[in-house]
Amino acid sequence: MSDDWGEGYVTEIDYTWGFHKELSPTNLAWVALLRGHTPPGADDPFTYGELGCGNGLSLNVFAASHPKASFYGMDFNPSHIANGRRTAEQGGIRNVTFLERSFADLVHEKNLPEFDYIVLHGIWSWVSAENRQHIVTFLRDRLKPGGLAYVSYNALPGWSEMVTVRRLMLDVAARTPGDIETKIKTAIEWLRKYWDTQNKEAASRSYRNRIERILKSDVSYLAHEYFNKDWTLFFFQDVVQELRVAKLTWLTTATLEQTEPSFYLSRPKLALAREVVDPIDREQMRDFLGNASFRRDVFLKGTPDAAFAREPSSNPALLSRLVGPRRSNHIFQPEVKVSAGTLSFKEEHERALFELFKDGPRTVAEVFDSLWAMGRNNSMALTSLARMVACDLLRPWAHRPTEPRLSDRGRYRFPLPFNEQTVVDIIANRAKKQLVAAPYAGTGIGISVREAYLLHSIVTAGLRDAVAHAVATLEGANRRLIIDGRPLQGRKAHEEELSRELDRFQRYKLLHFLRLGVLEPV
Repeated sequence: MSDDWGEGYVTEIDYTWGFHKELSPTNLAWVALLRGHTPPGADDPFTYGELGCGNGLSLNVFAASHPKASFYGMDFNPSHIANGRRTAEQGGIRNVTFLERSFADLVHEKNLPEFDYIVLHGIWSWVSAENRQHIVTFLRDRLKPGGLAYVSYNALPGWSEMVTVRRLMLDVAARTPGDIETKIKTAIEWLRKYWDTQNKEAASRSYRNRIERILKSDVSYLAHEYFNKDWTLFFFQDVVQELRVAKLTWLTTATLEQTEPSFYLSRPKLALAREVVDPIDREQMRDFLGNASFRRDVFLKGTPDAAFAREPSSNPALLSRLVGPRRSNHIFQPEVKVSAGTLSFKEEHERALFELFKDGPRTVAEVFDSLWAMGRNNSMALTSLARMVACDLLRPWAHRPTEPRLSDRGRYRFPLPFNEQTVVDIIANRAKKQLVAAPYAGTGIGISVREAYLLHSIVTAGLRDAVAHAVATLEGANRRLIIDGRPLQGRKAHEEELSRELDRFQRYKLLHFLRLGVLEPV
C-alpha cells in the first residue's frame, strides 16, 4: 500500500491537520510540576522538538505562542514538511524549523540542539521496531538531562477489540484494485455491512463508539490510524521498559483528567489499584481496571526531586506558575461530569478559588495566600486547584497578561500575524482547523466561523462598523450564516443575528481575547 521510502507507512495521503493541546509546553510543565519535577520556565529560551510532526499545526501554534523558545519539527514526508513551512511563513513565525528527516537520519543529524522537550504523538504505534529503536537512540542522545519526553500510543487492553476490525479492513483493501483512497473507502463500506449484521446492544460502549467513529471519519485519518504496515498495541509497562534504555523515567500522564485517577475509576477500582505498591505496576493496574485504549505519557530524563515529589506544593518553581480561566464565560459549576461520574464542588473555599480567576490568571502562590485565609494549607489548596484544572474548569497559563485595556475608539489588531492569517483562512473556507494561538495561555483556542467573521471585521472596520463589514464580507463570498441547520435569508436577518453575536462577544469574549493575547487595542 505504500512505496519503498515509506517503509510500510502510508505516504500516498497526507496526515490530518490535528491540534493536540496535551503537547503544549504549558501543559507538560504543569503535569511535571505536580509530580515534583521543575521544567524550564515559560519565559526561558527552551528548545522543543516534535518527531513525526505531520503538517505541523500544533508546532506552529506553540511556536507562535512562545516567541523566546526554539521549535523543531521533523518528519520524513516531504508534503508534511512543506505544509508546516508554508504555514509558518504565511503566519510570520520565525522560531520554528522544519526538517525532512527519517528516524534513521535523525540518529546521525549533527545540526540539532539538545532539547528540553521532545514529543511524538501516536507515532510509537505506527512504526517498526527498528524505527522505535532509532527514536530511543534519539531520545537518549538529544534530550537534555532533566528534559521531558511525551510519547502517546494505542494502548492495551482497550484497543484489543479493534484488532478484528482492522484485519477486516486490511483484507478488503488487499483484494480491492485501485489507489489507496479507493481501497479505504471500499473497506469502510464492508465495515458498515459487517456492523449492520451485529447485535449492537451486546457490544461494549467503547467498541460501538469506535466503530461509529470509523464510519464517520475522513480517509486521511483512517489511512494513518489503521492502514500502516506496522500497527502495534502496547501495554504501559512495556513502553516504560523500552524507554529505560534512553535513561527515561515515567513521570505522569499528559492527559489532565487522568492525573486524577478518581475521575475515571470507581471507588472499588481505586481501592484495588492502591493495593499495588510499585507505581509502575499500579499504573498498569489502573489501565486494566479502566480498559485504557490510548495513553499520553510523560517521561523524564533522570528522576524527579524526591522532596518535591512527596510535596509538590513546596517547590518554589510551582509557586510562580500561572493558572487562569478556561472559558470566557467564567461561571462556577458546582457539578462537573467526569468519566467515573459526577464531581461536586460544593465547599465555600472551592467557589472562592474559582472566583479568584474571574479577572484573569493568578500564580499558584496567590492561590495559596488566598486559601490560607480560609483555613486551607498549601497542600490542600494545590489539591483543589489541580482538580479544577484536571476537570477543565481552569487551565495552566504561560504568561501573565498586561491589564486588558478596551480601545476608546473601538479599534483592535491581531498582535500575531499567524492569527490574522488564520482568521482570513477561516472566512475563506480554506483553514484546516478553526483555532488561533493564545500566547498568554501558551496554547491554541478554538473559534467558530461566526467569531472569525466578527474578529476579521472588528480588526478591519472597528467595533462600530463590524456588523456592516461582516455582512458585506459574507455577501461578497456568496455565503450565509446557518441557524438551527438552515441558512439565514436576507441582509436584515444577517444584520440582526450578527448584531446579537457582536453584543455577546463584547460582553463575554472581548476582555478574554485581550487577556489571551489574541487581540490588542490600537
